[in-house]
Amino acid sequence: MRDTVEIHLSQTYFFTHLTALSPTQVTWALNPLSGKSVQWPSFFLFTFAISEKKGEFQVPRPSRIARVSRFEIVRVRGGWVKTRKMEFGVSGAFSDATHLAPMARAAEAAGFARVTLSDHVIQPEKLETPYPYTADGAPRWPPFTNWPDPWVAIGAMAAVTERIRFFTSVFVLAMRNPFLVAKTVGTAGVLSGGRAELGIGVGWMREEFELLGQRFEGRGERTDEMIDVLRRVWQGGWVEHRGKNYTFSPLEMSPVPERPIPIYVGGFSAPAIRRAVTRGDGWISDLHSTAELAELIPRVLKLRAESERAADPFEILVTCNDAYDLDGYRRVADLGATHFTTMPWLFYGANPDVLQEKLDGIARFGDEIIARI
Repeated sequence: MRDTVEIHLSQTYFFTHLTALSPTQVTWALNPLSGKSVQWPSFFLFTFAISEKKGEFQVPRPSRIARVSRFEIVRVRGGWVKTRKMEFGVSGAFSDATHLAPMARAAEAAGFARVTLSDHVIQPEKLETPYPYTADGAPRWPPFTNWPDPWVAIGAMAAVTERIRFFTSVFVLAMRNPFLVAKTVGTAGVLSGGRAELGIGVGWMREEFELLGQRFEGRGERTDEMIDVLRRVWQGGWVEHRGKNYTFSPLEMSPVPERPIPIYVGGFSAPAIRRAVTRGDGWISDLHSTAELAELIPRVLKLRAESERAADPFEILVTCNDAYDLDGYRRVADLGATHFTTMPWLFYGANPDVLQEKLDGIARFGDEIIARI
């Protein structure tokens, strides 16, 4: 029996129409951000089976996008309605490097979708560049804080897990050579089975750029062009590029990821948000309050809706400093967030230097929050 209903997904996704069959076929029909109808090619057809009146399902997306999202399927007025659920990620920032692999295993078992990793190469004893995200310009971390290389860490975590994904929040793109980034991240994508995602920022520490032999000035412009270079190299085959900052004759790099690696862009300045909505596959927030996210997320989504990539999937990946319970997380999800990064052990008084206490906190958060959100 055919049963056609309108499906309302979160504001970061699409209104669709569902034709309830067995198995059910879903086609995207309307992009709510732009209000424009979207005519997808046939290979954008999804198929999944509804086995209960209510439950969670893994819904495969098209291979071109290479993503798997969690949805809730509910029966509403005689029709099946599916809504995307906000996913959770465990932050590996500041953790002992030897904790990361067991943390990733525990997070996967607890229902987390991702592990996130931050990025710094060095910490100068005397730092002249002010940190832009605190009122006094001092970093949020003390000297001798752990900053393992994120891509080595992702390789180690991917080797001991099967489903959980990984992304950097954020990797400072412009202080690197684009070919080394393409090789490192592309290899991580291959060896992880498509579970590596690249979150980028333009960076703030002049001293770090200088030590790595890259100009601090012009880093935003270089970041924009590096995104183009990475995607071109990851296409496979012979590729070339002619740009203001990077130019190269036909070359190839192997291996390349089987599916495109998502690129998320962090920052809340006007240039950072512009970069996210016009070039990125998602936006990464800083540590914000719910009220701040209520102002930022609609602005990001509006700009995305006005961009040429409005019809493409787009993630809103946030960290929030005043959401601690189910109601708080639901409020953030209602704003349009698709991913929430947290350090769950902190809510239970765990010592972050004791691995078992962190693992217990991850498991408890899975039982008390993720299973009930």
